[in-house]
Amino acid sequence: MCARGRAAAPALGYIARMGMTPDSPPPPDRRPVLGAIAAALIVLAVGVAFMEWPRTPVAKAPAAFVEPADGESTVQRALRLAAIDSTKKNAWVNEVPGADMKSFSPQQRQVFIAYVNAERCTCGCGFTLGACRQYDSSCEVSLPRVRRLYDSVAAGQLTEARGVRLGPGGR
Repeated sequence: MCARGRAAAPALGYIARMGMTPDSPPPPDRRPVLGAIAAALIVLAVGVAFMEWPRTPVAKAPAAFVEPADGESTVQRALRLAAIDSTKKNAWVNEVPGADMKSFSPQQRQVFIAYVNAERCTCGCGFTLGACRQYDSSCEVSLPRVRRLYDSVAAGQLTEARGVRLGPGGR
């Protein structure tokens, strides 16, 4: 320190420039305010990100339940199908309701019958296509599938039934 007190002068000069006197209180600490502002900005950013996040669409409920045209309710149909002996689900069917096989050659008829007795109906009944048509002729799933199979055989796209289930007696 110098004899004239020059060491203290720079500190006093700063205080004087800030508009304070040596007796005035220190300036307020702004760190808590800045921390609160930063926290508010983070919360705002998370909220915006949450609002913009892609959401999985919620499946809409069907408008109304419609009973089948034949008057049988879904429950009645299920009970009727449950009452059928479960061995009938795999029963071999030679005649398929909804498919007129009169125009088929014997080979085409054999291929068609083999496929309708090998393919399962996808309506959930557990029957083969042929058995579903036989025991549940109102099924809305089996008839279109049988018709597509019929068309494939008639057009010559299916000419042999290699690898599908054989009928009674190995036919």
